[in-house]
Amino acid sequence: MLGLSGVPGTNGYVSKTILHEALVEAAHEYHSLFFQVAEVVFYLASAMTVAYMLKIFITVFLEDNPEYYGQYKDQIKKRALFPMAIIGSYIILVGLFPMPIIHVIMDALKSFNIDAHHIPHVFSLEAFKSSAITLGLGTLLYIFFVRRVLYRKMGKKRIYINPTTHWFQLEENLYIPVLRHMYAIGFSYSKLSTSGSIIWLTKCNSPCDGLPTLTSPRSSAMTGVIFWWTFQRQNQLV
Repeated sequence: MLGLSGVPGTNGYVSKTILHEALVEAAHEYHSLFFQVAEVVFYLASAMTVAYMLKIFITVFLEDNPEYYGQYKDQIKKRALFPMAIIGSYIILVGLFPMPIIHVIMDALKSFNIDAHHIPHVFSLEAFKSSAITLGLGTLLYIFFVRRVLYRKMGKKRIYINPTTHWFQLEENLYIPVLRHMYAIGFSYSKLSTSGSIIWLTKCNSPCDGLPTLTSPRSSAMTGVIFWWTFQRQNQLV
């Protein structure tokens, strides 16, 4: 939770600092309104992340929920604690010593002919200031919106509600329509590319070594199969 919120000393702080510094450098170099707006979006998105992670932390660890105490205690074995300890240690180590990972990434970029000439200043005063703004905005968002608007009393209990479920659902209103259109486009593409490839092959008198891979009948058919399977799988989940 601390890592996702971008608290200093965790890997989330490092990744968010690198992303924010890249936006600032791009805005300074190109003088584009796009990067200025992107920086505002970055702050808002990070603040919302802090708000919902704070909601989860307070609900799970601070609020009194005696009916849920020990609910999954028997299912957690000692051997399950070992990978959790490894992941937790990684979060802290990368947050405290990020430069070895950053140098590995910079060396990997050279294979793509990308010269990473700028080394991010992870522990600079500006980076800590950006993190403080994000954490502060997220805390205020939780106190004045999540806690006061979404935390309502239902009977004898107080629960968090999601008002968007009454007018918008990601699965029904976004994922399924998008997958259906992707399936239709993929199927139409596979038919057109397969037909075009067959016509081209019938007119070709040479061994046709220059046939593009993306327009080959096999790859086109596979594209149609992938979109068809995705569409069918999504319908099974509904």
